[in-house]
Amino acid sequence: MGYDESRIVAGMRPANAEDAGKSAMFQHQCPVCEKRHWVNQARHSVAWGKQFTCGRECEVRLRKRWREHDD
Repeated sequence: MGYDESRIVAGMRPANAEDAGKSAMFQHQCPVCEKRHWVNQARHSVAWGKQFTCGRECEVRLRKRWREHDD
């Protein structure tokens, strides 16, 4: 992602001179592969406490789990 993980404060990337004008970014952990990744403020606000997947491949795997669980 290009962000220095040492700058993480309570899961939020702090604003500084290089980030001026950008919205806040929040760290989420993929529920499938457990990889940490950044989510913008708009997506984070609609997460309702759930974690977003890190990409399409994990999203497909998660939905497949849901379908198998419903059967």
